[in-house]
Amino acid sequence: MKPFAIFSKLWIWLSLFSIFLVVSPPKSSAQENALNPQTLTRLTEANNRFGFELFASLTAEAPKGAGLSKNIFVSPASVSWALEMLLNGAEGSTLEGMTKTLALSGIGVSEINGAQEALRKSLEDANSGVKLTVANGLWGKSGAAFLPDFLAALKKYYGAAAATLQGAEPINAWVNEKTFGKIPSIVKPDNITPETILILVNAVYFKGLWQRPFDKARTLPEPFQLPGGGQPVPMMHQSGSYAYFEDGSVQAIRLPYGQERRLALIVALPSVASGLKGFLQGMDVARWQTLVSAMRERSGTLTLPRFKTEYGAELSEALAGMGMGLAFSNQADFKKLAQVPPGFWLKISQVRHKTFVEVNEEGTEAAAATAIEMRAGSAAPSPQAPFKMVVDRPFFVAIQDSKTGMILFLGSIADPR
Repeated sequence: MKPFAIFSKLWIWLSLFSIFLVVSPPKSSAQENALNPQTLTRLTEANNRFGFELFASLTAEAPKGAGLSKNIFVSPASVSWALEMLLNGAEGSTLEGMTKTLALSGIGVSEINGAQEALRKSLEDANSGVKLTVANGLWGKSGAAFLPDFLAALKKYYGAAAATLQGAEPINAWVNEKTFGKIPSIVKPDNITPETILILVNAVYFKGLWQRPFDKARTLPEPFQLPGGGQPVPMMHQSGSYAYFEDGSVQAIRLPYGQERRLALIVALPSVASGLKGFLQGMDVARWQTLVSAMRERSGTLTLPRFKTEYGAELSEALAGMGMGLAFSNQADFKKLAQVPPGFWLKISQVRHKTFVEVNEEGTEAAAATAIEMRAGSAAPSPQAPFKMVVDRPFFVAIQDSKTGMILFLGSIADPR
């Protein structure tokens, strides 16, 4: 496969939410002026930290030998937005586990809501050369007793208006529309069961034109090193002045979109000695931020593969392993989401995530969708099939007082004659 492409694609979305911590463009919108800079910094760092941990988890749970030999491309922002909507319905240890997994411990849900709303508006107004849209939606089962405060919070802060759950088709049509056809579907029809009570969906679409496009005439097939040897792939070429960093383990370059340069693709190329696996070991938001902060303007040439890929994963196992396993169990506490009668449970049953990305001479187009399915059901044991007992061999008997537990007689019967 394409190890270099794996790493460069991962940073497309991480760069969107970290680079403006380093580069401080003029703030022109009212939303940006109203946003507390400390809250913005903490929320952005939390999204990035969560993204690195999610990526590491997905890599670790891949089939043996396939971890970094296949393309893995995730949108931490999309997954975070979907899960942060659900925070409004969680309580107790369930809420604690979810906020810890999202690296948001110590921040109240109302503060998270307000900060995410401001961050979303800020990003959507970030760049004249960029189209960035974020959409949230929820589909609830007819007759379910959703709490008004939960629905009001999702509508106010996330723009998620409630719709009636009527199968997978309306949800998939909505995702297809919001991602401009790049993700045609996110929910499988057979995944919606009578126990499905709610599906929360986030969709993100990004299209950015390079500040300085690549010349298509200079794109040529050239060798790209794969496990089986070099294979020809379309390579784009460009020269000029870039924000750039290198040391013995990595070369990193920043390719901005639009004239404002706020959003950018950051490409990091590990050295042959360290390799992608060695470079990613121990990578976290602090090390990433250090790398980005070390970039300086420098003249040079760039050869970058043109690529396009799609990725999809079910994130339940990864998220449970990251600390929010309680939210997937029958002991989950989502009593702020809907009224749950005694003896019933309400939990997350699935978290589906899909992404698309294409990088070419003109720029980058990417999309992501995350769907969280909630199910409710009775905690009572399932009815058992009628048993059949044939006492046709030696057996044991006892006579016991049911009130005190005292055994009055016991014995074995070997021959009942």
